Amino acid sequence: MASIHFYLREYKSKSGKSQLYFSYSHDSRKWRCFTGIKIFPKYWNTDKQQVLPHHASASEINALIKSKRAEIEGITNEAAFKRIDPTVEFVKLTYKGITEPPKSFSDLYSQFIKDQRNQVSAARIKRYRTTYNHLQNFELFRKKRINELEDIDMKFFIDFENYLVDKKRLSWNTVAQQKTVLKTFMAYAQKLNLHNNADYQHVKAGEKKTEIIALSSEELNAIKQLELTETRLINARDLFLFQTYTGQRYGDVKNLRKEDIKGNYWHLHVAKSEERNKIPLTLGAKEILKKYGNSLRTISNQKMNEYLKELGELAGIDEPVNKFKWVGTKKINNYVPKWKVLTTHVARKTFITESLIRDLDVSFVKEISGHKSYAVFDQYKKFTDKFKHEKLNQAWSD
Repeated sequence: MASIHFYLREYKSKSGKSQLYFSYSHDSRKWRCFTGIKIFPKYWNTDKQQVLPHHASASEINALIKSKRAEIEGITNEAAFKRIDPTVEFVKLTYKGITEPPKSFSDLYSQFIKDQRNQVSAARIKRYRTTYNHLQNFELFRKKRINELEDIDMKFFIDFENYLVDKKRLSWNTVAQQKTVLKTFMAYAQKLNLHNNADYQHVKAGEKKTEIIALSSEELNAIKQLELTETRLINARDLFLFQTYTGQRYGDVKNLRKEDIKGNYWHLHVAKSEERNKIPLTLGAKEILKKYGNSLRTISNQKMNEYLKELGELAGIDEPVNKFKWVGTKKINNYVPKWKVLTTHVARKTFITESLIRDLDVSFVKEISGHKSYAVFDQYKKFTDKFKHEKLNQAWSD
């Protein structure tokens, strides 16, 4: 038995309004279609499925409800006349004026990745694919496929998050990244008029701040002063120091070409944002470039991180640090020697820390590092506060 009913979503927007949608049912299957109208629940008559008369636009909205109901009933009546089963899929396609079968979620997501390949970095595309793999596994876990984009509602996001935390044991920030990617996909699909489900707009990614790990000037000097004989470690140290002197991502260091170096500047084409930046070269950075003929002998990120840990251990960088992570709302502490967490990211963070300690202007450091927001620099305040406290104690130690 086919039926159509109008409802307000239980989930409310920040304004307190709820979305009006109709639900078409047939043979235990349902199709929800949002009307694009939002009203306060107090104006909705659930029994009559109408807006109450004292709403300013009651007559217009009720006329729309009547029109939509008549349109769906017209489709089902015509189907009955032609002896066609008015399935959910048939009514939905007819209502949308689609004469060919709709693309599956898998096809739409593949098209999304294809369309974004020239818009974002390769690393971002890799993240998009990772999210898709998680979504496929989530479908298998709950034994229910994503049939249409309207299925990706607020409840879907909640269940997906719980799955990633409880079953996959992903950290809080990794889960936040997956939610952000899914929101990006839904926004892309909405721009193409593939759905009018606005639930994703109210989902908060909610990344938590992680501990910033940077080297002190003493630790950096310990690495610089190591007496090394192995070429691989000498090269890894030079790459790390070049990163520290310039404040750039290792991915951008790997892309450095001879023609990018012009005088005292590195004309950088930032891989992550596709922007161009002019990086001043310090004496230390220029010495390293000169050593390798105005170029660098880069290695894979994996090998680089492996060698950095080896350098850190040799330099005695063993201060305990907390490599904690959030799993759901639970913080899991993990104290390890600092050399065990040395990666290429530490070089960039060391550049920012040491620059701020040396009283370089925050806006200047932000421009060099390529950060978009000042908010990230709030996390570095503890380093500068610690330095000032030590200097003050030294000045008054007598």
